[in-house]
Amino acid sequence: MKNKFLLLFAIATLSIQAATWKVGATQTYTTPSAVVNLVQNGDTIEIDGGVYLNDPVIWTKNLTFRGLGTGSNRSIMRWTGGDIANGKGIWVFANPAITGNATIDNIVFEGARVSDGNGGNGAGIRYQAKDLTIRNCQFNSCQNGILEGGSYTGACVSIVNSEFFNNGYEVIGNTSFSGYEHNIYISAQTDSLLVKNCYFHDPRGEANSLKTRAQKSYILYNVIDEANGQGSWEINIAQGGLNVIIGNTIIQGVNSINHGIVSYDAATNPIEDFYFINNTVINKYTSTSFRYFSVSPTSGINKFKVYNNIFAKASSASMSNFISGSLGPGTRYFSKPYSKQLYNSWFCKCSRK
Repeated sequence: MKNKFLLLFAIATLSIQAATWKVGATQTYTTPSAVVNLVQNGDTIEIDGGVYLNDPVIWTKNLTFRGLGTGSNRSIMRWTGGDIANGKGIWVFANPAITGNATIDNIVFEGARVSDGNGGNGAGIRYQAKDLTIRNCQFNSCQNGILEGGSYTGACVSIVNSEFFNNGYEVIGNTSFSGYEHNIYISAQTDSLLVKNCYFHDPRGEANSLKTRAQKSYILYNVIDEANGQGSWEINIAQGGLNVIIGNTIIQGVNSINHGIVSYDAATNPIEDFYFINNTVINKYTSTSFRYFSVSPTSGINKFKVYNNIFAKASSASMSNFISGSLGPGTRYFSKPYSKQLYNSWFCKCSRK
């Protein structure tokens, strides 16, 4: 009874102390940076619709952000000022501790960049804290949409109902930077990543649509379409883990750079189970080097299961290698023609027990 009373008292105290801060052109505080030294753990920041230009902020508290803009007047954090002075991103979360959580809802991040000398990896959000929740947001024209690294070990990242486009390094072919910046990059310090109901399209600069090193990644019901972009892998599993990829529509565009859709680069996480289920995967790229799956490790993968998917290609596109690399002994692979109308298509079942 005493413990229950103490818990209720703590919750009530937090509720009393938490404040809501209003930000907007007609508010007392006209930019997010105006409240950065005022907010406390548990506070909420509500941001009116409008463009907040060249206003990078480093946050260190446990906060909730709500964009109040709608339609053509969303709450937009826009960077046009060249090299971001903090060398990281428009919003940086820099408290890798138990109080370093952030929830961000209905905010646009646009144009983040830093110079090549600072890494060429400016992010809409640079996350180096604990748990991160992104809802109903948009990331466009940034070198990285979300770049997570140096965060609290065991962090949980949730990204839902959000849009990513035109993110990546500004050009292709730069061996130092092209292909190293992405829509989303998640480090191995993250325990659990959820990406659900998001729309990825038109990447630039050889960007991956989604790159994860998380211990567990759940990639569910997204549309990932390179369209006319010059991207690399649609999904890059950089060091394995538990990866559950279900119900997505994934399209390799005609201008793809890496000529593949899913890459499994390494098997260095403690869990190495891969599930690819009920996805529709379409290749529009015509290179003979194309592959749906590229698997680099020759050992260490415990389960590799690909069930009940539709794999399709444009009539002029290639399907020279369904899976490149070797899963080792025990792999079984079956395929059969499904349709030869607008696309040549396959149902495929491939499993390793």
